[in-house]
Amino acid sequence: MFRRFSYLVTVVILLSSCGTPQEGKVDVSEEKKSEVPAENESSNSTNEEDLVLQEQSIIAELSTFFLETGHSAHFEGSGNEFATLEQVTKWHSPDEVSVVENNGGTQILRTYRLTKKGIFLLQERGEFYDEYSPTKEELDTLPETKLILPYPLPSTTQVDTPLKSFEQAYMVEEIAEDGSINRSYYVKNYGLVKREFIMPNDGEEMIISSSLKSIK
Repeated sequence: MFRRFSYLVTVVILLSSCGTPQEGKVDVSEEKKSEVPAENESSNSTNEEDLVLQEQSIIAELSTFFLETGHSAHFEGSGNEFATLEQVTKWHSPDEVSVVENNGGTQILRTYRLTKKGIFLLQERGEFYDEYSPTKEELDTLPETKLILPYPLPSTTQVDTPLKSFEQAYMVEEIAEDGSINRSYYVKNYGLVKREFIMPNDGEEMIISSSLKSIK
């Protein structure tokens, strides 16, 4: 009787030990599961930081296509009395800038935004003679209406101006339905250096151009 009782006690003890986790034992599968989200979060965070740095680098490069605040560029005109003009730059933020253009007949305000896709025109306002100092909220409401200079940047070309001959100019061309052509040439650390309007006229071409002459 005593042996039978001892046998039953032994069986109960063995069954109890099989159902109870051993002290100090770690469930490896659960630990790995908990580590996976942390690794993914770290990887996602790194990728996001890389994208932010890449975008900042692009915007910094595109900013070289504008002068610093208060600086002005004088353009020599040809083909039209209003082709001679002066442009003054004003930065509002690291990625938003305005250029006021005076051609002797009117004054035009143009505001731009720099993005990873290029430089976009936000607004163009003629007969603008006031000081323009918008808030960040006001700038945020302006839509990107037109891509002025795409990124990645186009191939470079050579262009001549009264100031100098530029070997590394980026040319953007637009062809209208009537066959007229608008060409703009941009150079790093100078910005716009030449603008051309070409209109076919009875087998000939009427060309109106504004070319950079000086910067101050």
